[in-house]
Amino acid sequence: MKIKRFNESTEVSITSSRIEEIVNNLKDLTSQLEDNKKMIDTLINELSDNQSESTVKIDEIDSSIFSSQKLKQSIEDSVNASNSIIKKLKIYDKNRDKPTEQKDF
Repeated sequence: MKIKRFNESTEVSITSSRIEEIVNNLKDLTSQLEDNKKMIDTLINELSDNQSESTVKIDEIDSSIFSSQKLKQSIEDSVNASNSIIKKLKIYDKNRDKPTEQKDF
């Protein structure tokens, strides 16, 4: 007996040109995120320089550095997610014409 997933459709609803458009938009987004990451890196370096020159511990600068590092990590995670989506969409588009196997349970 062959079982079809509930949300599985026999019809393809997204065209190759639309996938290409989405991929290009994601590439633009990724590029902007990379630029923002560089800006955050510069900010972290500048704050770190001011922190090391100070003889008195400045909690606000420490907190700003920590928050900036969290922001940078979020941007890196977003870049990775965007790249993953791009990769999966390209694989989907490449394999769309191949017949899919339905699993016997």
